[in-house]
Amino acid sequence: MVKMLESTFRGYEISLFMIAQFESFILYRELFDSGCITPACLTSEKSMWRYKKWKKQFDGRTVYSADKKRKTNMTIVQNELLKSLSFLEALSKDYQKLEYFLSNQEEILKYIILVKMTTLYVIASPFVAKLEDGKREYAYKAVNYEMYKEYLTDEVLDLHKKIFYWEWS
Repeated sequence: MVKMLESTFRGYEISLFMIAQFESFILYRELFDSGCITPACLTSEKSMWRYKKWKKQFDGRTVYSADKKRKTNMTIVQNELLKSLSFLEALSKDYQKLEYFLSNQEEILKYIILVKMTTLYVIASPFVAKLEDGKREYAYKAVNYEMYKEYLTDEVLDLHKKIFYWEWS
C-alpha cells in the first residue's frame, strides 16, 4: 500500500490523502452508523474519488482572506453560490428527485458531503439551519462550519438572499 501511495503522491500529499480518507470515514460512520473500514479502503478507486472530493473542498478553503478585516472576494462568493444554484436547478428538472431531496434530510446531507452544494451555500442557508439538530451538525461539520462562520458577513448574506430568495421568504 505504501508503495502504491508513494508512486501516486509526493511527500505531504500522502498525509493529505490519509487525512481525507479518515475524515470521510468518520463522517460516513457518524452519518449512517455503519461501515466497515479495512486497509483495502485505502487502495481502491473509491479512495482516489474520496481524496479528489476532499481535495476539491480543501483547496476551496483558500478562497477567503486570512487577514483580520475578513475581506471576502464577492466575485468568488457569487460563483460559489451560483454553483449551488445550478445544482438545485438541475435537480428541480426532475420533480420526483426534487421532492425526495426536500423531504429526506439524509439526501440533503449526502449532497452536502459530496460537495454538490458549496460551503457558502450551506453555512448561509436557512434551509440547512432548519435541519434536525444532529443532521445540521453533520452538515456543518462536512463543510467545516467553524472555520468559515466568521466570514459570513452581511454582504455574503445579502447575496445569498438575492440568489436563493425562496429560502428567505
